[in-house]
Amino acid sequence: FLGEEAASAQKLIMSVPNTYSPIHLDILKNIAKGCMPNLRPDYTNFISESDAVACYYLANQLTFCNNSDIRPSELDNSNVLVYDMGAGTLDLTYFRQSKVDNRVKVSIDGKMGVSKAGSYLDYVLAEIVVDLIVKSLDDQQYYDELHLDGADGAATFKSELLGLLSIDLT
Repeated sequence: FLGEEAASAQKLIMSVPNTYSPIHLDILKNIAKGCMPNLRPDYTNFISESDAVACYYLANQLTFCNNSDIRPSELDNSNVLVYDMGAGTLDLTYFRQSKVDNRVKVSIDGKMGVSKAGSYLDYVLAEIVVDLIVKSLDDQQYYDELHLDGADGAATFKSELLGLLSIDLT
């Protein structure tokens, strides 16, 4: 999408899920080398997605405070949980920030990632909606029009709707 600009880049920073292992990172680095021949090996770096969000928050926290009751001085010593949910992963970073000699010090106290997130949540929410629809279909005439037969028809209807989601939850 960036064409020649991307191909001529010498430095690359990629955000990756917390669940990525060194093997995943090596694969990404090799793909990047193949697509971007000018990359300097020592300038290809990775940052976890939740750490990237934490950095964004730290750089813009005064803007976030403008829309809240939080005073900027309250940010000097605070604990922050970053919750980054993508389609396939949920990444968390928990950090403390403190002010030392008029400088902000950040200590990451923990991070984790799991391989079920947005898509799984979409599936669960869709299943809830389907259950609500099925429960509201008490009218036998509606089932007859859909060529469904009572409770078995409702189960078939639910199964078919969930099949449309076709999400692998393993």
